[in-house]
Amino acid sequence: MQSEKIKKIETFLIPERKFVLKNGVFDFRQVPPEFKADDSDKLMTGIKIFFKKYPLVFNIFFYTMGGSFVGKSAKQAIKDLSFGNSLILNLGSGVKQIRGDVVNIDFYPFQKIDILADICDLPFQNQCAEAIIIEAVLEHLKNPEILINEILRVLKPEGIVYATVPFVQGFHSSPDDYYRWTKPGLEYAFRKFQKVDSGVRHGPTSAFVLLLAEWLSIFFGLGISSLRQFFFLFFTFVLFPVKLVDLLIWRLAGSENIASGFYYIGKKI
Repeated sequence: MQSEKIKKIETFLIPERKFVLKNGVFDFRQVPPEFKADDSDKLMTGIKIFFKKYPLVFNIFFYTMGGSFVGKSAKQAIKDLSFGNSLILNLGSGVKQIRGDVVNIDFYPFQKIDILADICDLPFQNQCAEAIIIEAVLEHLKNPEILINEILRVLKPEGIVYATVPFVQGFHSSPDDYYRWTKPGLEYAFRKFQKVDSGVRHGPTSAFVLLLAEWLSIFFGLGISSLRQFFFLFFTFVLFPVKLVDLLIWRLAGSENIASGFYYIGKKI
């Protein structure tokens, strides 16, 4: 499976782009990066980086500490694409493995990464990918439009883009955090695509729980950054079961007004 994925990747690379292939990972980076985080978010970021060494543990941590997952997933968005025969890219993937044939791309050498590269300057030829996935990444870029245009370049005509973004969420660096989107704002960001679907991905209860955890951590943190971050982790974990209410209410009228995040599925036209 790994050798087949390597051959498929090599087929669609820009010939002039230089890389190092080591242990099945293509490395296009000129200088390996240092992962930095804002001081107000350093503990949370450090824990995430540590757990990414152990993907199974990280996934449990991610689903516990993050928002509830409702609406359509990336896996659902690509379900009609044949396994192994389609070039599907997951940009800024981290350790998440959506499907065995999905090519994971990140700037940091986490486990389950296939390509190390700048996702805003992909090493792929024009119009070669059937689908591109980008989950919880756009908010970390100073200029998300650059990445959206790069997705447009690499996708084949009729190719699918699946994106998720935050709406009602607190600051989370990893390593920077710049933007939030309403549902209409997300649809406008992808205005060069034909909309297939969009909706709530992380429900209003998740927004409420995460903001409550932030407020409680400020109150009990006594102005001490490390103590505040500890209490945020503590209260987010303790309040995790409350987020399950989203499974009951995320479709109700008004939930989009205070949803924690949205998804967008579009097609290149």
